[in-house]
Amino acid sequence: MHILDYLEFLNDERNVMPLELCSELLHANILTLKMNLPNNYHEAWNHLDPKFPQHWRMALMKELDSMIMRKVWQQIKEARMAKNCRCIKSKWVFDIKRYGLFKVRLVACGYSQVPGVDFTESYAPVISDISWHILIVAILTWRLNAKIIDVEAAFLLGDLDQEIDMQCCEVHNEDEVLLLT
Repeated sequence: MHILDYLEFLNDERNVMPLELCSELLHANILTLKMNLPNNYHEAWNHLDPKFPQHWRMALMKELDSMIMRKVWQQIKEARMAKNCRCIKSKWVFDIKRYGLFKVRLVACGYSQVPGVDFTESYAPVISDISWHILIVAILTWRLNAKIIDVEAAFLLGDLDQEIDMQCCEVHNEDEVLLLT
């Protein structure tokens, strides 16, 4: 049985396997899949195994659609780039989540930026483990009601106060760059 068919079988609601065993097998299956994640766009798009490309392509399209819908960038000609601005690189990051969900992210390679030249401050709105534990203890201690939500594309909702140009040849033409908005 192909590993993706097995994954589908383990996630199937009609599966009568004990939950604990199913969960263990699912975890092992995901770890096996993670050993061969694509390193770039072309590896994902043209995967050697004929069953994988459709999954990676759907994940790629979902990521691009999400960015286009939120107007994350504008395609501009390289000649229109600001003179004092350098174009940063981008990278596709591939992962397979806990239940076999194929995820793809297009990320700007911030390591190619120079502090003080390309940016003056940085901020990451992420809660620390300790703060999270304190919050859970407070909720349990004072019997508070809580809702936990996951904003799937929260990083796309930020505002930029500086122009950032990014290269991503899979998205734009040769003489263009992406102006992040």
